[in-house]
Amino acid sequence: MPRVVVVLGLVSLITDVSSEMVTAVLPLFATLALGLTPLAYGMLDGLYQGATVLVRLLGGFFADRLRRPKLVAGAGYALGAAA
Repeated sequence: MPRVVVVLGLVSLITDVSSEMVTAVLPLFATLALGLTPLAYGMLDGLYQGATVLVRLLGGFFADRLRRPKLVAGAGYALGAAA
């Protein structure tokens, strides 16, 4: 198996674990600490999910157009780590 596949797999695993940890407690934080209603949190979560889909589509489009999928994947993971 190529080294780049293993490295991207590990980076993806670590990124997914960290995002799932936040996702598990975010509804409680938003409703209890920030005072959002469940409806407001649902709308916020829907906007987040929609933005995620758009960014993934744009990333795939640019990876195909530039013919540099590793560069686009690396930029995406770097942006996620920085955020």
